[in-house]
Amino acid sequence: MFLGMLDRYQQDAFMALAMRLVLADGTIHPVERTLLKIRTAEMGSGIAVPPLELVDMPNLALFNTRASRVIVMLELYVLAYSDKYLCGGEAPILN
Repeated sequence: MFLGMLDRYQQDAFMALAMRLVLADGTIHPVERTLLKIRTAEMGSGIAVPPLELVDMPNLALFNTRASRVIVMLELYVLAYSDKYLCGGEAPILN
């Protein structure tokens, strides 16, 4: 919804967080897959998620405004609850 308001570096970091979130339960549910495709289309092509950021947390300092932090949290909550279940591995990412 609001990802177009983020700069390219913030979008990359968001996508790394989003991928970590949907992979936290070991399964990408069809709804999560659809939402990821929609988010990627909203941001445009060229989103890069360095493999290391899927293991380690991305640089959260990139979200240096209140607006960017609110956007990321709203989008992550949509993904987290899209399968109607918040697994134990997803909660730490949201915190």
